[in-house]
Order: sequence, then structure tokens, then C-alpha cells
Amino acid sequence: MKGDFIAETFIFDNLHFERIEKLKTFAKINGPRLEMTHSQALEFTSKLAGFKNFAEANKTLTSSQVPRRYEVYLSATHHVSSDEEIWSTAIRVRLSRPLDQLIKARHYSFNRSLRVFMRVASDHLELGTVCPEASTAMIELAHAARTLQFMDATGLVPATPTLISPTDKACPDLRITVDEALPGSDHGSRWFHQKSRRYIDLDEPYADSVSHLHQARQDWAERNDWSVVKVNWGGIYFPERIKEVYLITHNKLGYPVARILPTLNQMPSPITETNCDLAYSDKIRFKSPAQHARDISPFEHKASSQSGKAVATSTYYGAPIERPEGKLPTEVHQELGRVLLSINEAARTNQFKLELDIVLNLLSEWASEEEEGEDDDGRVRLPPKSFCYKRSQNLPTTNYINFLCREEMADALIGVKKFLKVGYRDCDSLRYVLTKLDSSMNTLLK
Repeated sequence: MKGDFIAETFIFDNLHFERIEKLKTFAKINGPRLEMTHSQALEFTSKLAGFKNFAEANKTLTSSQVPRRYEVYLSATHHVSSDEEIWSTAIRVRLSRPLDQLIKARHYSFNRSLRVFMRVASDHLELGTVCPEASTAMIELAHAARTLQFMDATGLVPATPTLISPTDKACPDLRITVDEALPGSDHGSRWFHQKSRRYIDLDEPYADSVSHLHQARQDWAERNDWSVVKVNWGGIYFPERIKEVYLITHNKLGYPVARILPTLNQMPSPITETNCDLAYSDKIRFKSPAQHARDISPFEHKASSQSGKAVATSTYYGAPIERPEGKLPTEVHQELGRVLLSINEAARTNQFKLELDIVLNLLSEWASEEEEGEDDDGRVRLPPKSFCYKRSQNLPTTNYINFLCREEMADALIGVKKFLKVGYRDCDSLRYVLTKLDSSMNTLLK
């Protein structure tokens, strides 16, 4: 009974309690099943919730002055200059909210620093490309860490990339028009506040490129009824060199600068390669605490001897989606990823892109489960199949398929369905993906 309970508890990636009373109640109810005394159950439950012991949990949850921080790990694989070995490196970022509350699955592809990462656990993002050296990996990890740092402080999420920002001579809201692009704008990123459904932009030009354009930028803002406000924070793109960071928003329809400016001005220094919290560096692929906890649970990887049953579980949009029985060769995954990414790149309908993103993310998770990930000695094994479905340097623009019409894209989706039907056994999760592909085709041909 004790082992069963432990396995059940580890199914939760981020078990946490808002108040100490809830932790005590959890321990009181489940203590008898654990065959532990109440004090032992309190210690065990506190560790499950991410604390060292009950004393730390009690101090943290009863003190309003000590907000809880959630640890998120960003990892990357890279070559070692001295030989051909592949190493894995990870850094740690502490956030005020769990990762899955901070950013939803559909938002990863909207941001240039996060789109090349794969969510492998509730506390772990892994870079989808192999870096040529450790310094390159650290640059990518620090860039993604700053993005999470910005999102955690502001409550904003990446905006849909099909929407055009004021730095591109237009703006996300069709009711707003500008006569020209913002002078000197560079390294812009678009952000969205979900509750108010308003947009705001971050502009990060090099200081020397806008030093003579301050008046021109202010004139542009007054002429178009926008606000261009400088931020006393290093920014996301390149804080070591960029000294000019601006918030840009429409005065009437944009997200108000005043709501996030004080927070940004008081933020700690941006995370960089030199000041980041290095958590891991070794030849064995990094696994986060949530991954280790998931490996303990027999419910997470359950082999099935019956026809058509799933062999593993993963989550997407908060609902369990089981991987069907069967495997596809790496070459097939590569071609399916190339076809789907090409279609997604060529399509112009936002609804279609969102539906196809769901398919891409689910196939990526299935491929990740198929890939063993490690050799017998535990060293990193590359390339993982799951990266075939990620937008990254693995698929340059020149490798995309040039579809001439929507009918050609629909025929290609039918071909993808045939491959999936042959490679996987029929089950609910496979039918879910096939239904999404059908829905995508219907949206495409409307």
C-alpha cells in the first residue's frame, strides 16, 4: 500500500500547497495509507511539495513575506571542443509561478527564444538543437531564461507572430494605423495581456543606433498617438551590449505601460551566461526533479500487452494524451515534420495554425517517448526524433516544401494520416490526432 501511494503521488509534477493547513490536511488523510506517523507524513509531504523538510514548509507557507519560488530548468546539449563527445548543460531559474501556469503550450512557437525549446517536464525545457560548443549553449539558455524572467514579472505572454507590430509599419490591432515604422527600432518582440486582450511591444535597439534618433522617435509617437517609454532594465535580447530598452504601446488601445514599468525598473539584473545559476554539466543527459519523480511512477510508462492500448502518457493543454503502441523510423518522423512544418508555414489562417500546432506538439511528445534518449552507458544519444517537429535550425527555410495551392496541402495532410495509421495501433489518442488533421483540412479548404 505504501508503494502504491508513493507512485500515485509522483504522478503530480508540481504538487504544491497555498497554505500550511492544506499540507497538514493532505498528510493527515494519507498518513495511514503511508503507514507513517503524522510527523513522518508531514516530512514526506513537505518533500513532495518541493521543500527540504516540514520546518521549511511551515516557515514558507505561514509567512506572507516569503513568497514561494518554483524552480525551472533549461538544458541544452553541445559538443566539447576537445573531442567529439556530447555534453548536457542545464541552468536553474526561479519563478513565482509553475512553468505551465506561466506559459501555455501554444505560446512557445510565438517567441523566437522559446520556439526552439521542447517542454519535457513541468519544470524542464530542453533546447531542440545541438550547439557547436558550450558557450553557444549558454547563450541560448540565458536568452530563454530572460524571456521567462520577463514573463514572470509582467504577466505577459508572447503574441501571435502573424500579427504585425508598430516596428513593422503596422500594428496588432486593425483599428490602429501608423504612417511609418518606428525610427531605429530593432530586436522587437510582441507581447499580449490575456485578461485585457491588449498588446504591448518591447524594442531593444543598440544604443549607438538610436542615440541620434530620440527626437525622431518621440515625434513618431506623438504623430501616431503611441507611447515610447525607456525601461531601466537590461532587456531580453542582448543585455551585455544593448543599453536601450523601450516599451511601445498605443495610448488608447494598447496595454498601459504604467502597469508594468515600475516592476521592470525594479527587476534584478537580467540573467546572462556569467551570472546564471548553473545546475548541471555532464555527459549524461540532464533530468529534472519532475522527470526523476515521473520515472519512479509505474503509471507514467506502462507497457501494454493488449492490442491497441497506449504504452505511455504525456500531457497537452492539461489533459492526458496517451501515446499509441508502435514506432515510426526516424526518417519517417523527419519527413512528417518537414511536411507539417511546411504546411504550417504556408498557411495563412490562424485557426488552422493553432490546430496544426497541437498535432506538431503531440507528435513531438510521441517521438520523444519512442526515442530512448540514452545509450547503455547513459551518455547522450542524438539526434532525438522529437526535434523533427520543432521549428529550429534543423529545418532552414530552403528546406520547406513550396505548396502551390491549398488542395496540395490537403493532399499532403492525407498522406500524413496514412503514415500515422500504418505506424501506430488504433486507440483514442491516435484517433484524436487524426481528428485534428481532419479539422485542419476542413479549415484549410473553407
